[in-house]
Amino acid sequence: MHLGLISSHAQTTYYVASSGRDSNTGTSDGAPFQSINRVNQLALQPGDQVLFRRGDTFSGTLAINRSGAAGKPITVDAYGSGNKPVLTGAVSLGGWTNTGNNIWQASCAGCGSSVSGVYSNGTALPLGRYPNLSAANKGYMTVQSHNGKTQLTSQQGLPANFAGGEAVIRPAHWILDRATITGQSGNTLQLSYTSNYTPADGWGFFIQNHPATLDQPGEWYYNPSTKTIQLFDNQSNPNSRTMTVTVGDGITLTNASYVTVRNVQIAQTQTAGIRATNSANLVFSGDELTNAGTDGIVLAGSGSGVLIENCRVTDVNNNGIAVDNYASFACRGTTIQRVGLVPGRGGSGDGQYVGLQTHGANTLIENNILDNIGYNAVTFTSGTTVQRNLISSYCLTKGDGGGIYTWNGNGQSQSSIRIISNIVYAGAGPWEGTSYKSNTAAHGIYLDDCTANAEVTGNTVFNCYGYGIYLHGTSNVTLTNNTSFGNNESQLALMHNGGSCPMRNNV
Repeated sequence: MHLGLISSHAQTTYYVASSGRDSNTGTSDGAPFQSINRVNQLALQPGDQVLFRRGDTFSGTLAINRSGAAGKPITVDAYGSGNKPVLTGAVSLGGWTNTGNNIWQASCAGCGSSVSGVYSNGTALPLGRYPNLSAANKGYMTVQSHNGKTQLTSQQGLPANFAGGEAVIRPAHWILDRATITGQSGNTLQLSYTSNYTPADGWGFFIQNHPATLDQPGEWYYNPSTKTIQLFDNQSNPNSRTMTVTVGDGITLTNASYVTVRNVQIAQTQTAGIRATNSANLVFSGDELTNAGTDGIVLAGSGSGVLIENCRVTDVNNNGIAVDNYASFACRGTTIQRVGLVPGRGGSGDGQYVGLQTHGANTLIENNILDNIGYNAVTFTSGTTVQRNLISSYCLTKGDGGGIYTWNGNGQSQSSIRIISNIVYAGAGPWEGTSYKSNTAAHGIYLDDCTANAEVTGNTVFNCYGYGIYLHGTSNVTLTNNTSFGNNESQLALMHNGGSCPMRNNV
């Protein structure tokens, strides 16, 4: 027996601190690494740990493309005392020059083709837009006419040539699309518009991402050709503040399994705070994700066995948590707040500005808090249990949605949908940018086209601008022991339903 051929990897703990050095061994808190880049060079093995020192901030994207094993996960965690360590996708932005007319400019060599966030002392600054959000109709102009997807004419006059900017178009209650302005003649814009939707006459649009929009303190624009950022500031010198700009993401996991990430804060990312692609058996516990340029946590591709527990996801431009085809996914004890609240900063098309959305079977969503959400708070598909969640103030940016929403318009086979003991209230459904003149179509629990084989029991729904509970084109839905009150349009609505929909003991 050749014992020398048998090797057993000793599980290693690596330490990372802002006061460390990348030339250190990194295997003790007395000789820690300094940077995320050094951690990315490690060939992590099952059972290894990477510990970031509490109270420190680390810039860069932590990339994990290796796997642990059952009972021996690769673990990212914190050590020491104090606040959670911060992993940031932003870098400092200094050297501001006043170019006149209250416009300041700074170079950003590390910026790429786009920038999703500029921050002053940690506070997100607004992307420039015309008209401003504070203007009448919440800054929406009106589409007078359109030619397919290639052209729209504004009912209002345009004060500048906005070619190269973006038109943000509201063609339906539940859609905000972004289209590049390729040219302009008077009040007519030529568009590069790849949406499944078409501009609607009488509905709204506005313009963003163009230097001519800068006219309020804090508004900014990024020029990818010159890699410069312009900032409107008539109140102070930005060089006197801590200015940061997003250039990267927080943590990426690619084809990884058996990985645990806990007790870290991820802030100011270009796109996602955490993005896992084709990964499995992951745990995210006690993490805080804030100021994500697109989504807080993304599970892309396919995978299984992912748990998100006791996390906080706040101040996100698009979706709080977005899950593709991942089976056996669970999210519990997690707070999701202030998601998708700025029109035009989220994605185009369906499934955007959402608090938590999943697309896999055997999903559990329980004991979460969702508050201040741009569109649907929770969306899901077949084989999902949604229970004991507190959901409030949603559909604040778009309408025709719900606090708890599902859609099966493709008519796929569905089973085991359970919506139990949730509290849902204060759906808004903003009218600005539509042809309506009052809030509408923000429902409490909304089971949409072809939803089937669902149990809705023990829920409380109140003070929504739409229906309390809305069954639209459903079949085999059981409603028992629910309470619905104070909702604007009605407490319960059933439309175009087929099959059995028994209702018992509802108030």
